[in-house]
Amino acid sequence: MLQNRNFRLHWASVALSQTGSFFTTIALPWLVLTIANDDPISMTTVLAAGSISNGFFILAGGGLADRFSPMRTLLVSRVAFVLVMASLAALTWMSFVPLWLLTVYAVVLGTLGAVGVPASQSLLPAILKPSELGLGNGVIMGTLQVAQMVGPIMAGWLLWLSRRLSGAAAGSADPASIAAAFAVDACLVLVAVVLMSFMNVAVAPSPSVRVLELLREGVQFCWRQTGIRLVLGYLVLVSFFLHGPLMVGLPLLTKLTLGMHERGLGVLYSMIGCGTILGVILAALTKPSARRLGAIVLCCDLVAGIAFTTLGRVESGVAAGALLLTMGGGLGFTMVAGTTWFQTRTPPEYMGRVMSFVMFALYGLAPLSGTIAGYLIDATSVGQVISGAGAIIAAVSGLGLLIPRVRHMGDLPAYPQATARAPAS
Repeated sequence: MLQNRNFRLHWASVALSQTGSFFTTIALPWLVLTIANDDPISMTTVLAAGSISNGFFILAGGGLADRFSPMRTLLVSRVAFVLVMASLAALTWMSFVPLWLLTVYAVVLGTLGAVGVPASQSLLPAILKPSELGLGNGVIMGTLQVAQMVGPIMAGWLLWLSRRLSGAAAGSADPASIAAAFAVDACLVLVAVVLMSFMNVAVAPSPSVRVLELLREGVQFCWRQTGIRLVLGYLVLVSFFLHGPLMVGLPLLTKLTLGMHERGLGVLYSMIGCGTILGVILAALTKPSARRLGAIVLCCDLVAGIAFTTLGRVESGVAAGALLLTMGGGLGFTMVAGTTWFQTRTPPEYMGRVMSFVMFALYGLAPLSGTIAGYLIDATSVGQVISGAGAIIAAVSGLGLLIPRVRHMGDLPAYPQATARAPAS
């Protein structure tokens, strides 16, 4: 697998683009909190705007990947991302970043991400043999989590050091440091684009069919596969109570409850990455069977729900980091095992659409749940909202363990055409 030149280039490009994304993940909410005087509603509005466009267009992104090929779709989305992020860095450096403009940029960046993510995930089955997908997913996703561990820390230190050098007040965002973080994101994705230009992946596009028609066919395929339908439904339910509250709650918890600054937020995000790396390694080594996969996923989500519940009650950065580490472990295991499960049960002509449905199930409703979480935080407290969401996740996964049909939701024979595909040379 490592002798495969296309895989090495794809691996490096994903690592660079993902590392860059965490500079924006840290910088954007910190900038919004500074501009809006720590108002949770304003931060929720900007983050939800990006998530809404991401969730809305992610299904179309899968259709575009199948229609025009994953390689072309990913390349175009990354080039557009570089241009948009570079302009945002320039405007931030000039201190022209009103909340309405940040909201517009969030929408555009969310849309580009919606187009690029399904294409990126659809590219791997075209590069590797089916027998290599499990290990390949483990390598790629492990690398993503290394990026999540390193990227936020680097971003936090960059923001903190720039603020100290500029003499800005603690807890505030210095425009030059935020602009630098955005510029790093743009530069790393630009290098990823250069690496992609050396790849030679031949994925035949679908016939000239409208994207909406392709999406309709994809929905029909997923609906007819009982296991896929059940897993997607479960992902929607659990993700609704995880990603939205975490997206909105973690920056507020870091700043208002734990009294930490940029470096602290970066460290907490990196702890999720550290835990996920451990989960990814475990999944790649154990290769759980389809029959056991459902029960393992439910147990991981049960532990994550309990940790999330406890996270809302802590007042120590060390304790918060340990809980996020625990949550990341379960997320990493289910990420690798679950992605491989979907890829081995999907024929190549449906790959982009199915992976876009998976991404929608995971993140499509995050804007709605994040918006609700933001208003609930404003009415109650960030700790109560996080604990409540965690309790619901624990209850749902615990109930799933008691229902045999849910407990064995991964026990579905592979789609016949899925095992017959061969990677492009």
